[in-house]
Amino acid sequence: MWALLIALIGVAGLLGWRFWALSRLMSRLEAELATLASARVLEGPDIEALLAPERPTLIAIEILNPFELAMRESRLAGPFGSLAPAMLRQEVYRQATERVREQLAAQGVQAEVTLVRGR
Repeated sequence: MWALLIALIGVAGLLGWRFWALSRLMSRLEAELATLASARVLEGPDIEALLAPERPTLIAIEILNPFELAMRESRLAGPFGSLAPAMLRQEVYRQATERVREQLAAQGVQAEVTLVRGR
């Protein structure tokens, strides 16, 4: 009976020592993983960027003086612009888009000219 009790105490001691060694190993591995994660080593390549089709090169044009342009085209732009400035700006951009499209076509340039609203 005493032999069995001594054997159980020995096995419990051995298991306790092994648990302590494994917990130290886990602490070291977690610290190494945190170091690797902060260094961004574990991140893979950006799959969306690799698989996405090549995006076209764009030319952006911002009209800085839409009200002055509208005033040159029509005397009614002044009163209309003070009442509805967003609509006036939209009309200036629409006409500018048409002019760019026409001028590029006149020069033989095949281009898709679209108006993209900013945020």
